[in-house]
Order: sequence, then structure tokens, then C-alpha cells
Amino acid sequence: MAVAGAALAATSVESANVVGYQKGTTVDGFNFIAAPFSTVGYNTTDIQQIKLSDDGAGAIGWGGEEFGIWEGGPSVVEGSSFLYYDPTMDPNGEAKDYYWGDDEGNPVSYSIAAGQGVVIGGSADLDMSVAGQVPAASGLAFTSVEGFNFTGNAFPEEIDIQDIAISDDGAGAIGWGGEEFGIWEGGPSVVEGSSFLYYDPTMDPNGEAQDYYWGDDEGNPVTYSIAGGQGVVISCASDLAISIVAPYEASAL
Repeated sequence: MAVAGAALAATSVESANVVGYQKGTTVDGFNFIAAPFSTVGYNTTDIQQIKLSDDGAGAIGWGGEEFGIWEGGPSVVEGSSFLYYDPTMDPNGEAKDYYWGDDEGNPVSYSIAAGQGVVIGGSADLDMSVAGQVPAASGLAFTSVEGFNFTGNAFPEEIDIQDIAISDDGAGAIGWGGEEFGIWEGGPSVVEGSSFLYYDPTMDPNGEAQDYYWGDDEGNPVTYSIAGGQGVVISCASDLAISIVAPYEASAL
């Protein structure tokens, strides 16, 4: 099942020391992505690696395009709110291209953690791209907050929903309908057909599950493709271990 929306699905990977880029097209409102390339030599992505374009129409860069990191409520993480600017807006007169900046127009450097979901607000049909180094094949791991966790496929290749796992270290409190998955866009609203629950293996009506799994409302395990750069939202309790398996091995890079 393919995912629509703001996923950065068109990929070019240039070598394998492994730099490349992905492109996508925005929807009107909020676009939820995960940066599929890191800054060369680092495991984070700088905000300036995310580029927007209206193909030279001149309608962007005047305060209508916003960046934010969301979590919990959801609410914007303090210090993570920025605007996209036309180079003429740089108060220092040094910008040569469009850039992300603070409320006063100053260009910023802001590191996006591996696997961190990013929210880009703006109008529809803008070109959005991310360039950089292909992330390591070691996968991703982080600890949940209570409420909404904004993450995603932070790799330049497709993954399946079952590549995302949740653990409470054997406490037995997860897998009974309290952990939810969704793709958000626009309003924000949940993309039709993208809402799933996390289940204990005993919940499989077919009696075949050997481990925790994502399933539909009736408990059936699902296959659901998440495009490279697609942001996802996982709703759960705090202090759970969430991991995402990389879609490639180190030997393949």
C-alpha cells in the first residue's frame, strides 16, 4: 500500500559514500516528514538541508512557510519554530539563497535528531527536497513521550510498518490497544487507511503471531509501506522504547 502526501519519495542516491537527495510536493497546511539524509559526517540533519521552491514564482519566503518540531499534546518544542525566507530578507545581507531563519530573519543552524519528525507548514504544490548523507544502517532507537510521538522513515528507501517496534522491557503493559500509528497531513488529519494499533502476539485472531505487531481494528497483522522521508505519528505512553529497522545493510551502501 503506497502512502500519499508529503513523503519525499523521488530518490537519487549518488555513490556510496553515500550522498543523495529526495524530493516531494507539499500539501496545503501541515506536512509531516522525517529527514532521510543527515549532514555529511554527522548523524543529525541541519535545518538548512530542507529546501522549498515554487519554481521561481516568488510567492514563498515572506513568512508563509513554517518549520517546527512537535511532540506530546501535540505542541511545538520550545526553540524549534522557524520561518522560510527569501534571501533579500537576511538582515545581514549575506544570504545567497532561500533559508530558514528566526523571527527577525537571521539565518539559523538547527540540528534535527535522527528519526525526529518535522512539521513544515505552508501552501500546496511547493517542491520540497532534502539532500545529504545516507543514514547509517544501524537503525534508529528513541524513548517515547506521553501522547503523540512524531517520527518517521528517516531513510531514503521504503520500510514496512512492522519495521517499527515498541517495547516496555517485558512489563506486559503494551499491545492491548493503547499504542496507535497514523500518517498525518494537512489539517492535520489522519490519512485514510493509515490508522493501526499495536498488538500483543496473543491478540492475533489467526494465532500465528510470534511477536508484537501492528494490526487493523480486528487484530489482523498488516503490511503497510512507509515511503522514504514520510513522517508518522505514534501515540503511546511515555518511557517506551521505539525502534526502527533500517531498510538496508551496511554492506549494501
